[in-house]
Amino acid sequence: MMKSKSTLRYLLMVVSALLIGTSFYSCRNEENQNTEKEIVSISAQNYKDFLENHPFRKTMKMSKKERQAIGLPPNKWYEQEWLYTSDPALLRPAPERVHQLQQLIAENPQMRTPLEVLQIHGQSGALTMWEVEPIP
Repeated sequence: MMKSKSTLRYLLMVVSALLIGTSFYSCRNEENQNTEKEIVSISAQNYKDFLENHPFRKTMKMSKKERQAIGLPPNKWYEQEWLYTSDPALLRPAPERVHQLQQLIAENPQMRTPLEVLQIHGQSGALTMWEVEPIP
């Protein structure tokens, strides 16, 4: 009888410890998820403000003559490219990551485009070309 009581107490302690640990873990996990959502929303708002208030936005609204008068090229492509390729976390383009991505693609054949897609029409069996004659 004494042995069963001590076993029961031990089992009860283990179960209660597991319940406390599980509840603690779930509370911490919810806190982490909430802080991640807050960080994402703050960084999204910062990026939105960055794009709306960037000096390139003002120069992109200028006409070609106004741009040439202040020494800018008439084409707005460079400014657009800068803003479109900027990393939201860095608030600038990150060309240093291009080399890393190229290496990753070179090392993983699953990430490459299949050769059948890259071949010109008529050169592969899958992409045959039909000759069409004019109707007489």
